[in-house]
Amino acid sequence: MGEVYVVADSDTILGFRLAGVKNTFEADDKNAESVVNELLKKQPIGVLIITQQIKKMLSEKTIKTIELSSKPVVIEIPGKRDIGLPSQSINSMVKKAIGISLK
Repeated sequence: MGEVYVVADSDTILGFRLAGVKNTFEADDKNAESVVNELLKKQPIGVLIITQQIKKMLSEKTIKTIELSSKPVVIEIPGKRDIGLPSQSINSMVKKAIGISLK
């Protein structure tokens, strides 16, 4: 299937590391575009998880690439700054997107 990669803020990354995800990349408005674009080219990436805040930092071209991507599967999750959004567990979002549980 490929590996799971995460691009997010430091707090979100800490949670994924505690859950056993090794491929995590901290990003901000200065490097988000380059980090995501490099990972989109990387193999054997199966799932790329980004926060909604990271997505807001990306160019229209990169967003379009993400939206049309079938491999890797790109999953957008709320991060610590995404207040007021519906609350769902990350596991339920991944399961809904790709049909498997992270547990």
